[in-house]
Amino acid sequence: RALIQGGIYSDFLADGVKRVEQIKQGDPLDTDMMVGAQASNDQLEKILSYIDIGRQEGAKILAGGERSDLGGNLSGGYYVQPTIFEGDNSMRIFQEEIFGPVVSVTRFNDYDDAIKIVQGDKGYILYLGLNQKNPNLAKPEVREALKYFKALYKEAMTPEALAWDDASNNRLLASGRGSWI
Repeated sequence: RALIQGGIYSDFLADGVKRVEQIKQGDPLDTDMMVGAQASNDQLEKILSYIDIGRQEGAKILAGGERSDLGGNLSGGYYVQPTIFEGDNSMRIFQEEIFGPVVSVTRFNDYDDAIKIVQGDKGYILYLGLNQKNPNLAKPEVREALKYFKALYKEAMTPEALAWDDASNNRLLASGRGSWI
């Protein structure tokens, strides 16, 4: 899920939709491609079921939302169009991991609103990251939360899956299990 501040919501989201619509799908060995197929039919069906759940719950599809058939030797592949949902945090597509080219977006008004959305009703956080021009402007509580969840996330990872990038402010990158940005 992605939370976008209300003051920039419309413009930011419109730009995001344009970028997603330009994503090139295809053979993952082709260096011009940006998204390959899903790993299995089971994964494809799981993603498509979540897209259907999002529709049933009233989320608006801003981009994608369908299976892709790329034709030729890729016909019948496990491709899903990169998808953007607009909705709210009460929806399953916001509360559960989809593990596909799908993002659910909503707006927040202020710090307290964002924290309420992030914490949600489940009592756990799927992913936490802060993206702003000057992270030093973040409230101290946000910086502490990021440190805590980074440490917690690191602790849950195997050493083989971790890589520290000291040159870029100690961002934690985790192969195959999400990333800290």
